[in-house]
Amino acid sequence: MADTGTQLPLPLPPARPLTTHRDAIRTAFAALRKQGYIARMNFMCCGGCAVDALARLIEVRDGDPATAKVVYYHRQDAEAFNRHGNLRRNMYLGWQGDANEIVLALEAQGVRAIFDGNPQTRIEVLCAV
Repeated sequence: MADTGTQLPLPLPPARPLTTHRDAIRTAFAALRKQGYIARMNFMCCGGCAVDALARLIEVRDGDPATAKVVYYHRQDAEAFNRHGNLRRNMYLGWQGDANEIVLALEAQGVRAIFDGNPQTRIEVLCAV
């Protein structure tokens, strides 16, 4: 067959997902706020500062720290995101309240998360979809 000079188009690069991990977590946190959670993204520089600031916020807002529902990640955790807003490694959420409720809210947005059942450990958010 003779060459007609026409070239086949190069395949397009894969499209970026319409929703990034960061967007999905933001949506899950918004749903958790409607359920009474204090939900903060990229909150404070580290876990110690976040816990201290949240304790003051809970005292003002709820009065009783024992019944407060909280979910957050801090700036060091946010380093797990790439520049496009997707996770390049697993990250961890600080929380108080009902871990299963938090995991369900994340999974409803397509984010895989694991809670090991220990109330002293953070919820692991998986970078895999």
